[in-house]
Amino acid sequence: MMQKKVKCDRKDYLRAKQLIAGGIGIAESKGHPGTVRQWEEVLLRIAQLENDLVTFRFFAKRFAFDRGMNPEFYQKWKNSFSPEEWPEVTEQHIQAGIAAETAKPRKFAWDSLENALFNRLAPIYIAEGQWERLLHLIPPDPNEHILGLVRPYLGRLYPKEVLALYLSVLETMADKAGNRSQYQNLAALMKKVKQDIEGSHAAIDELAASLIQQYPRRPAMREELGRVLKGRG
Repeated sequence: MMQKKVKCDRKDYLRAKQLIAGGIGIAESKGHPGTVRQWEEVLLRIAQLENDLVTFRFFAKRFAFDRGMNPEFYQKWKNSFSPEEWPEVTEQHIQAGIAAETAKPRKFAWDSLENALFNRLAPIYIAEGQWERLLHLIPPDPNEHILGLVRPYLGRLYPKEVLALYLSVLETMADKAGNRSQYQNLAALMKKVKQDIEGSHAAIDELAASLIQQYPRRPAMREELGRVLKGRG
């Protein structure tokens, strides 16, 4: 009786997949990627029910990376492998990503290989706790956004390296700042660095004092940086 039910279920799954394939074709022809994605997620669930590892891994991996890093689908992809298999799987994916980005032509200065590799690989290194690789992945001239992504993970482990990068970014921010809001953002980031990076207080205070002297005609900046020195909110 159970065998008959399994056969029936398999027929149902086959019919469902045929219908979904038709639905995907229609959605693609009409340019509806969201609908395609919804149908493909149904295929993922069917693959899980059928214990179809090949199909399940295909869609789980696609959904993990097609719109940035999706932690939910990344974990689904990871859980489909044994702990012994996983390191080799991730390393193959990392190396494939490096090869793909290296092979791409770069037409714009902002689209550097270093930035592309960071955007592609940083989420994986973070998910896998590969902190040293994440440190060396940081582009030579990182912006505030990049440092904000790595600070929660690297600020305690590599304080000197992360602080050095921040000092450069903070100086650039100060040079470009021209209104109260930007001065407040600068001061807030300085306080955050002092809070998150061990041993950074003296260096940040020294920078704040230097900037106060450097820009005597920016009273609003002097006021905001004065709060950094006094440790006030």
